Amino acid sequence: MYTGERVTLSCGFGGDPAGWEYLWYKDRLRYALPNTDSSRTDGSSYIISSAALAHSGEYRCIAARGREYLYSDYSDPLTLEISDLPEAQLSVQSGWTEVFPTERVTLRCIIEGSST
Repeated sequence: MYTGERVTLSCGFGGDPAGWEYLWYKDRLRYALPNTDSSRTDGSSYIISSAALAHSGEYRCIAARGREYLYSDYSDPLTLEISDLPEAQLSVQSGWTEVFPTERVTLRCIIEGSST
């Protein structure tokens, strides 16, 4: 995933989802993740509207219900890695920097870390 992308994590378990509240945890923190300008919970999903490097980490969820909260087990961890967007480099294939009218020119755009 790259910075600026939208990320949706989903939490589920084998039972009836009605009446359950989902809590999300990051990097083994002992408190649930709060809603912020860039991330929020929506039912069983945790939505990051615009990923930043700080969103990288290990996420887990649990389901809770009732006044005195009956908790499910923690989910298996999911590791989210956010990277900066790769840089594009433009080059002229002929090697010539000066081109005259009617000459054919081939440009190549290379994206760092891409095979194409």
